[in-house]
Amino acid sequence: MKILAVCALVCAVMALTAAAADAAQEEQEDAEEELTLTTRTWTRIGNRTFLFVPRKLNWADAERNCKTMDGHLGSVHSLWEYNLLRNLIVTDGEKATWLGGSDSEVEGKWRWIDGTPFNFDYWCSGQAVKDNQDCLQINYSARRCWDDVECTRRLPSVCVAN
Repeated sequence: MKILAVCALVCAVMALTAAAADAAQEEQEDAEEELTLTTRTWTRIGNRTFLFVPRKLNWADAERNCKTMDGHLGSVHSLWEYNLLRNLIVTDGEKATWLGGSDSEVEGKWRWIDGTPFNFDYWCSGQAVKDNQDCLQINYSARRCWDDVECTRRLPSVCVAN
């Protein structure tokens, strides 16, 4: 019985030590991400400014993050603007990135979260109208076009501010 108690105690200590190490690692990664966000600069494209955020968040959290910086998830209104935005994205091989497009209110009726008109699109073939995939990612496939995916997916994002 004493051996079992000692084994249980050792296992508990090991588990707590591992959990503490994981928590410390997460805190360090969060601090590094915060430093990365504060050292990145907004880039002017036309009359708006954009910021690439490498931290992977779901769509709603990415929008909340942009709002903390007085912005929204990005909107795109021309191929020229889209190509410049794609140049902002640097993600260690991860190219798919959130923009602020959603059709969560009415399936197939896309709108920008920043309230600007949805007057440009760059959808991959067959990607704009899939049920339960209500959020817009860019740089999808080798064509680097748009795709609608589940909003719970965790991706980097692009914020916009006027």
